[in-house]
Amino acid sequence: MEIRSLKQEELEQWFDHCVYVFNNGEFSASYRQYFANHWYNDPWRDLDGILVAVENEKILSTVRIFFRKIYINGEKVSMGGIGEVSTRPEAQGRGLSTRLLQAAIKKMEDKGIQVSMLAANIQDYYRRFGWESLCMHSKISDLVGSDDPRYAVRPVNPDTDMESIRRIHSHYAKSYNGIIIRDNDEYWEKWFKTEQKSVFVAQDAQGTVVSYICADAGDDRIRIREFGALSGFEDAFSSLASKAAHMLERANCEIHYKGVKNPGMSIKRVAEENYHMIRLITPFEINGEPIETTRKLVSVMEGSRGKGQDSEFVFWDTDGY
Repeated sequence: MEIRSLKQEELEQWFDHCVYVFNNGEFSASYRQYFANHWYNDPWRDLDGILVAVENEKILSTVRIFFRKIYINGEKVSMGGIGEVSTRPEAQGRGLSTRLLQAAIKKMEDKGIQVSMLAANIQDYYRRFGWESLCMHSKISDLVGSDDPRYAVRPVNPDTDMESIRRIHSHYAKSYNGIIIRDNDEYWEKWFKTEQKSVFVAQDAQGTVVSYICADAGDDRIRIREFGALSGFEDAFSSLASKAAHMLERANCEIHYKGVKNPGMSIKRVAEENYHMIRLITPFEINGEPIETTRKLVSVMEGSRGKGQDSEFVFWDTDGY
């Protein structure tokens, strides 16, 4: 049994492995393309970050590190996202994922990465390796017609609006902890354009794009996958949400959103989302404050707001890995 990084000539086999495990042994061309997109559209992709357990030239288990940077209290922090944790059924129970996660932690330590994040519904397994839960709050509102005459809202024009959206994202992302920093043209041109759903922008009276949302539709709701606004224009959210609901044919529905302090609409309830986890890899300082334990990191990430209020932690669905 070899525990090592993936070789270039094994990449196609690795896509097949991911599809086989995550799709219950059934082949799916679209699902395989999903994993291929997450490789080829990632400007920070690195074969050294794909760890595999190989026996008789067959991949039995894998863990991938997604190399990213995030904002914490407005500062840039290096982050290793953990994804594609998967073991073939016939190889389960042999501790392969355990060995791969341990190897991933060591690799992140060697590279000086500061924090690691992952998303998991069943978290007890990852707590054994030092990851701890992060709370993110999602607001729910009943959506009613709320067109604001101060804003002109329309679907995005990918050819003319991307620079404005990039500028807004860079400005707004610093307001929260955990938002991935998109400081690479390729990430915007490939990852964002592939992963985005319906995108709408709001313009002010001068025609300047001042806010945007990415949205998708469920049976009885609209979920906001991402939001951004320039200073003083966060109240455009309600007009953007109303436009998205109309265009996605979900009138009079609930809207689920996060990362909007002043949505301009009544908040029906606040739900806690606890599927994200974080782990300190390399101790560091934020604004002179030492971060030396994962517990301290969680406290800083979530902020000091009370139960039922906004967490400082936000992760956009568009950046999911």
